[in-house]
Amino acid sequence: IAGPKNVCNYLPSSSNPNGSIVTYTIRKVVGAVFYYWSVLGDCSIVGHPGGGGENDTIVQVQFDDDFTSGTLFVSSGTACGFGAPRTLSLTILVPYFTGRITEVELSACPKIIKYTVGSLPINADSILWTIPSSGRILSGVGSPTIIVSYDSSINTIGTVTARGVNNCSMGQARSLVVNLPGCSNPIARITKSAIELSSDTESNLNVIVYPNPTMSVFNLTVKSNDAEKVLIIIYDMQGRQIQRLIINPNELNQLGRNLRPGNYIVEIIQGTKSKKEILVKS
Repeated sequence: IAGPKNVCNYLPSSSNPNGSIVTYTIRKVVGAVFYYWSVLGDCSIVGHPGGGGENDTIVQVQFDDDFTSGTLFVSSGTACGFGAPRTLSLTILVPYFTGRITEVELSACPKIIKYTVGSLPINADSILWTIPSSGRILSGVGSPTIIVSYDSSINTIGTVTARGVNNCSMGQARSLVVNLPGCSNPIARITKSAIELSSDTESNLNVIVYPNPTMSVFNLTVKSNDAEKVLIIIYDMQGRQIQRLIINPNELNQLGRNLRPGNYIVEIIQGTKSKKEILVKS
């Protein structure tokens, strides 16, 4: 019997209340004139797309929200009787333990850290990350790698955790202790050798960047109550200036088409207000 044994992705969920119908198939049996399908467990056969008789080699199964395990059976038959049944065990699989969390400092001040677990664990569809309250995930939500920006004005002590998640459950958490001192200098430095950048000012600048990460271009809009032009500066992670442009607030702009894969910092300046974001070109 061909079809998925792990049915986690097909169970009812908040985003898919009825779940998904799953198709199972067999090859035709020489001499068979009909087939008998049955199922055990909290699921049911809801369709025979091939029709009846000798063409009944396909069935559709739907699973209840409390499904934990079951078995699908099929036997071929002739006028003389049934053959021995074929079976397929159906189950839900918990994600494996995630790999060890590693960290790479992308920027010392402001503090920007990349965390990764290498790859998705077996049976996992995504990664559930938790970070200290002073942090903000800039990119990578749900993926094996995230980039986090921390409030550089305070000391950050806490834990970063990662769990493999699928539609059924989540795996055990892998954790990494975080202990980051605040920046003593109000001027933010990207790296020790980088040029100095003023730290973000309290402002009503609302910067929208998507998609981020991207393989092509970033769409950037600066939402502002002021009509003053906005200066955009893109730096690499060594603080070298890559690109400058001037845009109008509240307009959609595209940038980064010619950037090579890597991480960049974009600084948005309007008058005395400024803001920085991380760009990830994949």
